[in-house]
Amino acid sequence: IRLINEEIKDLVSFSVSICSILFIAQDLLYFLGRHLKYNAERACVFIFDKKKPRGAGKER
Repeated sequence: IRLINEEIKDLVSFSVSICSILFIAQDLLYFLGRHLKYNAERACVFIFDKKKPRGAGKER
């Protein structure tokens, strides 16, 4: 019985650590994704501004 209890404890702590890791990873991915999206948008706007002929009306 004691062995099974130990295994259950290990399993529970293992799943808890996995969950916390996933949670943190999710946060990090969200943060990085937002950061990358922001940078990509800025880069695109920058490129499009360069491609536009001078004197063209700004959309924004």
